[in-house]
Amino acid sequence: KNQEQIIDELENKLSKLKNQYDKKAKELSDIRKEAAEKFEADLKDELKDLAMEKARLKVQFAKAKRTAEGIDDVKFLISTNPGEDLKPLSRIISGGELSRIMLAFKNIMADIDRVETLVFDEVDKGIGGKTAQKLAEKLYRISSKRQVICVSHLPQVASMGDNHYYINKETTEKKKTVTNIQQLNKKETIE
Repeated sequence: KNQEQIIDELENKLSKLKNQYDKKAKELSDIRKEAAEKFEADLKDELKDLAMEKARLKVQFAKAKRTAEGIDDVKFLISTNPGEDLKPLSRIISGGELSRIMLAFKNIMADIDRVETLVFDEVDKGIGGKTAQKLAEKLYRISSKRQVICVSHLPQVASMGDNHYYINKETTEKKKTVTNIQQLNKKETIE
């Protein structure tokens, strides 16, 4: 008998909930945009230390449909070389650049991130000298809050580690590749 009344009540309730959601989603979006500006500046400073002083990063926001995460579609755009347009981070960078950018991200997020173990594979590729030392210091800072595993060929980076392993691959007589891992003692580490 009162089907239309129930539908009207539900539509009114839905309309109110959508308005509440939109208000909270806009507040969240504004907070994200403000944080993105600080994040861009912090990341630029971090990347300077990692021999990527010409890199530009932009956090791009586009409006998305309502979801549990809000109304923002967020993309990280980057240009690693002067004169290049900003492009999605996932499409344009090399492995070494990606590792350094992730290190910079993690260094910024070190105090609030809940990840317990981070693995960096040759994050020091293509760098040396003072840049390698800065990179090593950043890894060390992160390691004060969580476990860091880092594959490295540089003494500046290795010197910051608590434990060192020698990893090598060899081919057996049966033409099979085997990876060997050996923990190094203090003398072996120095050598």
